[in-house]
Amino acid sequence: MLHKLPKVTHSVRTNKFLQPSLNSIISFFITFIFCILIVAVIIMNNKNIETLTIDKITAEKINSIQETISRLVYNLYMISAIIDHNKGNIDNFERVAASITIEKHIKNVIIAPGGVVDKVYPLYGNGAIMGLNLFAEEEYKSGAEAAKEKGRMVLGGPFVSAQGNEILVGYLPVYDDVDENQNRFWGLVCITLKYHAILEEFNLESLALYGLTYELWKINPKDGKRQIIASNGQAETDGVSFIERNMHLFNAEWHLRISTDKKWYEYHENLLMILVSVLVSFLIAFITQKSYELRIVSKELERLAHTDTLTGTYNRHYFTEFVSTQIERIKRTKEKGFIVLFDLDFFKKVNDTYGHTAGDEVLKVTASRIKLQIRPYDVFARYGGEEFILFIQQIDKEGVCNLVERCRKCLESTPVEYEGHSIIVTASFGIAEVISDEGMNIAVTQADVALYRAKKEGRNRYILHETRTVADLM
Repeated sequence: MLHKLPKVTHSVRTNKFLQPSLNSIISFFITFIFCILIVAVIIMNNKNIETLTIDKITAEKINSIQETISRLVYNLYMISAIIDHNKGNIDNFERVAASITIEKHIKNVIIAPGGVVDKVYPLYGNGAIMGLNLFAEEEYKSGAEAAKEKGRMVLGGPFVSAQGNEILVGYLPVYDDVDENQNRFWGLVCITLKYHAILEEFNLESLALYGLTYELWKINPKDGKRQIIASNGQAETDGVSFIERNMHLFNAEWHLRISTDKKWYEYHENLLMILVSVLVSFLIAFITQKSYELRIVSKELERLAHTDTLTGTYNRHYFTEFVSTQIERIKRTKEKGFIVLFDLDFFKKVNDTYGHTAGDEVLKVTASRIKLQIRPYDVFARYGGEEFILFIQQIDKEGVCNLVERCRKCLESTPVEYEGHSIIVTASFGIAEVISDEGMNIAVTQADVALYRAKKEGRNRYILHETRTVADLM
């Protein structure tokens, strides 16, 4: 088990000359039954704790897999944008592809006008795929056709490439603007990922150290059968604690199942508890162990208390504590840091018109869209109501303004769909640089003043606060 109980032993002395009385026999069986019931509760509780732990591990692995693969594949949008901007001209392909392939997990980047490979970077070691028709080759065909048909990013594989390596391939269709009402399929841009290198980053093999077995699988689109992507043995479900979760990777749906490698009666601790269950000393040891486990669970609940339950962002308390420590750090390193405070324009009108449930949906969608625009190490929190706050560091003023502008555009560009209604969402942003000698509160106040100006000047915009102190604002 993941949480082992202490082993408690004792000796039982018998006397063959003494005959047990009826009362002693009754007392023995009553005590034994009572202890067996306690042991049964213990085993069930351990199983629940084990299941919760496996669930947490599974969720962490799922997040790692999704974030890693999505981060790598989304590089294709950069090339797609260049092709679109240059009306199909791909002269700058090598320079852009070189900046992408510095990632160790990326094998190559491909441009295939009409589906035929015309350019590949790096060319060395990948020349065999030049001129390859992705719509004709068996391994590439299903992914290429799916991308063209769906008109969005598609992930294919894993399968064995022409060079004999197992790979994943991301396909992104590119279109020409024929006129304002019609787009013409131009071709594909693809990214090839080193499958085994990515698996190593997920570190699934380490699960064996905790007595866990895993299976990563998906449905093979060719034959509709279950395809094992990676495993360290068959993850059982009969009589063991297990968790299975699915993850959406563009068009593909992968599944991760993690289970223990033993049934409850295969744990020596459980057998030992049954054998020594009549002793009170065992119960005391058990209570002590459970108290320890409850403290661990309490710490985990305390960690969850740092998260805003509606939006999944950090809450105000955590943001204040964390950013305060970061300001001390940038004070030493002389780095720049910025507070960005923003809230949704006319949010009360959304609640009044569509109801508070619609308002909650708008807040959740807003948070998810902003998360896609900011960097992994930027701190994002819900500050209260419809107000959010960002702490952005390792960036200059121009960079933070560009980042905020991306956030602003991503909110206004796509309405939030709710029960047949398209709710237009915009936000106003206030930006203030964190001056280490002044601390966070001054920066938040300045960002709030800038936010007020943004609203006063018409909303749906950002204002960069240039004043250094609060006194200058009066």
